[in-house]
Amino acid sequence: MSNLKRTQLYDLHTAAGATMVDFGGWEMPMKYPTDIVAEHLYTRHSCSLFDVSHMGRILVEGPEAVPFLQHVLSSNVASLDVNRAQYAILPNENGGTIDDAYLNRFESDRYFLVVNAANTDKDLAHLSKHIQAYNAKMTVVTSDWAAIAVQGPQSEEFLRAVTGGEFITAPGRNALNTLSANGRTLWVARTGYTGEPVGYEVYVESDNADWLWNSLVEAGAKPAGLGARDTLRLEAGLPLYGHEMGLAPDSTEIPILRYLWQNLLSASPKRRVTSLAGQPWRSSLPHTSTLPTEIVLISASFPAGFVPSLLWAEVLCVPVCLSTREIPRWASLPAEPWFPIIPAPNKQIMQCVPLDLHILTAGYRLESRWR
Repeated sequence: MSNLKRTQLYDLHTAAGATMVDFGGWEMPMKYPTDIVAEHLYTRHSCSLFDVSHMGRILVEGPEAVPFLQHVLSSNVASLDVNRAQYAILPNENGGTIDDAYLNRFESDRYFLVVNAANTDKDLAHLSKHIQAYNAKMTVVTSDWAAIAVQGPQSEEFLRAVTGGEFITAPGRNALNTLSANGRTLWVARTGYTGEPVGYEVYVESDNADWLWNSLVEAGAKPAGLGARDTLRLEAGLPLYGHEMGLAPDSTEIPILRYLWQNLLSASPKRRVTSLAGQPWRSSLPHTSTLPTEIVLISASFPAGFVPSLLWAEVLCVPVCLSTREIPRWASLPAEPWFPIIPAPNKQIMQCVPLDLHILTAGYRLESRWR
């Protein structure tokens, strides 16, 4: 893997015994010796650290930065206040997805756009094409700033320990703040990709990345890899580019914006999309002997090129399926919440609860009832 890019925290991952893999051209930790299930559960019950420094980071500024971003993103950039963030999609003219992104406004005159690592070059080409019509400029700062996701119910406690008791952010998702810790500047966003009610993504200058990671570990956080990140986001019903948006495995485009629009047509701004799981986020559902008792990731062929993400949800204690396509197969399913999908690799029959896609855009929040 000598040709792969490495994040600012690569040496810490290898020193901790992480299993490193190729992820979008980056050499990233898939898991640590504790393994994926333990990392998943520690995130839900305490606090885990995820290296997300491979994500593309772009500063956008200039007199026409807002009109430019309003043009290329699906969110209402004009409504974004200082110290607020918003989830957005980079749409194409067909209602498909070039990428999804997070737009942060830590400063009044600059915007901090975070995009997927594997799509950074494609995104930059698309953005560069459109910015020519505006009096604005972009600066790629991926190598200048590291990014660490601090996720779990104790994440605020551990960040306060590192910052000497500083106020972290206002309550609620998408709040931002700029902190100083031992003379080091931290950009803190109350965002994340795990579905945790309390979680942050922290941006720090690259020279201080090791210090922040080690300080959080000393406070009680534990590192987690891409494996746990994927099981956590699926359990929370969060989409992933290349699975629930972008191009399907058969190279057809997944029309996620059209899917979202169809939902909004029949929804009030406060609508809660019902999930068949139908249980509070941290409720305890009993295991049964007929269901798998470990995380099982499955790749399956479905009609019309439909390939959902599947896994065993460790906290919900049920297998779940995430889908953005509505096809006749779903209409013919029995009314019961359980239905067989395919034989899992361990030869057990995998059953699945379909979860509604969680999307934040255009000022609407669609969420599963159990969150």
